Amino acid sequence: MKQANETRFLKELLLQQAVVISRHGSRTLLTKDHKTFEEGMDSQLTIRGMNQMFRAGTFVQSHYQKDNFLTDVYSPPDIYVRSSDYSRTLNR
Repeated sequence: MKQANETRFLKELLLQQAVVISRHGSRTLLTKDHKTFEEGMDSQLTIRGMNQMFRAGTFVQSHYQKDNFLTDVYSPPDIYVRSSDYSRTLNR
């Protein structure tokens, strides 16, 4: 009986917002200045890292589309992206 009540309760819930946190995929070596600890700008996603990010995005998209939270059409007002300004995190 408890499981039936939980199932009924869950069906009444409505997803209103989702937060997805992701780290970049595999990348080349990152250089750092050993005196200032500043990162070099030379670290890039590898082909494997690009594939990892593509698969992660496809998974998130399909997960939220099956719940009718996302549509097949990209809608900028519905999605907010925040990232550092490195090419390994955003493809320009």
